Amino acid sequence: MADTPAITPVTLFTSGMAVPAIALEVLPYGLHVTKILLNANGRSNDVIISPYSNDELVRDRRMMNPIVGRYTNRLPVGVHEIVKGDTKATVSPVSNLSMVGLPHISIHGGKDGFDAKNWTRLSSQDTRNFSDSEKMLIGKLNGESVAIFSYLSKDGEEGFPGNLYTEVLFAVLPIPAEKIRDGEIELGSVVIVYRSRILPGGTAISPVNLTHHWGFNFSASVQRGTEPDANAHWVRVNASKRLELAPDTMPTGNIVDNKPDSDWDWKAGKKINDKPLERLDGYLFFDRPRTFVQPVHVSLQQWETDNLLAEVLDDSRESTDVPVEVYDEVSGVRAKFVTNQPGVQIYGGEGLRGAGTKKAIHGGQPVDGQGYTGRPGVFLEFHEPVNALFSKFGKEPGADTILSEGQIYNNYVKVAFSYKPEQ
Repeated sequence: MADTPAITPVTLFTSGMAVPAIALEVLPYGLHVTKILLNANGRSNDVIISPYSNDELVRDRRMMNPIVGRYTNRLPVGVHEIVKGDTKATVSPVSNLSMVGLPHISIHGGKDGFDAKNWTRLSSQDTRNFSDSEKMLIGKLNGESVAIFSYLSKDGEEGFPGNLYTEVLFAVLPIPAEKIRDGEIELGSVVIVYRSRILPGGTAISPVNLTHHWGFNFSASVQRGTEPDANAHWVRVNASKRLELAPDTMPTGNIVDNKPDSDWDWKAGKKINDKPLERLDGYLFFDRPRTFVQPVHVSLQQWETDNLLAEVLDDSRESTDVPVEVYDEVSGVRAKFVTNQPGVQIYGGEGLRGAGTKKAIHGGQPVDGQGYTGRPGVFLEFHEPVNALFSKFGKEPGADTILSEGQIYNNYVKVAFSYKPEQ
């Protein structure tokens, strides 16, 4: 890595309030989200697990809340041909799990993925992946509540073809007009929008599957003196099926049912420890057609005429389609997740195993080896299925993960936070 890691955070917050209801910190380095601070009932609650110091995110790649790209999760190592339309290209995922005995797997974009790159902050007028009407909409947001970052991944980087130019928008949206819903106080929303396109001068197609590998714990800040533990968090996922995994954690290619009242059944909602899995780590398919949400691949013509961002910034979908919801009784915090992705990878953070440190507000000290233990968080990574690139479910209409010149990659996640006062 040639450049000095840019680890000075950019802070975004809900504007027009003496104490912002939501504040978010993101680093230009790897777009690590290091803080989501909720202010309710006179106390601050940081709901993102992260190390004591941002320097640790550079020293150790534990995937604590960065962007993942070009291709999230796992791909098979090797030289593979991909085809879209009349265009062929070669993809060569780089082995980076040899240290755990899995040299045939490439994880999270390779050895030096998007999480290890410095991203450049842009003004809304300098963006290339948001249309003119979208730029106008961004311009209406308070400058303290929005940031856009860009990165150019050159043809061949980490074995991926094509000059892939990506922009990521972060926004903290204010409290909606309806401030109290179902007895809960609305705090506002956090939005992440990923946009990519292939620039001329290289291969005309490339696999793209982006996400944030972020982990939430809603009670770690309010339960001082105890180890952060997410087992009591209530989770609902509108999913009846999941990817079947082989012993090496690669998908087998099969999609299996989440049997009612089984350990993988989250449709009605349950606490994580109600039917605890030995390891919480799997990909769940949402029970909805792809046509119900915005497409992931959008033609440049459609992108130029439509204002796709308007729907994302609006709060109407939060009442009609919320595929994932998390609630914690101790803090009273609820989060509703809205996305155009077909599913979610849910992970409990068991792989952290106390390595490194944990942030001060979660009881951490600057002492190595005193990091997060057990099941410290709920990681919710919204993206296309694992290894969709080389699987049958990635060949279905509208489900391929290969971006072409003349298209925009369009991926978003929105998290609406609320707070339930103590009764």
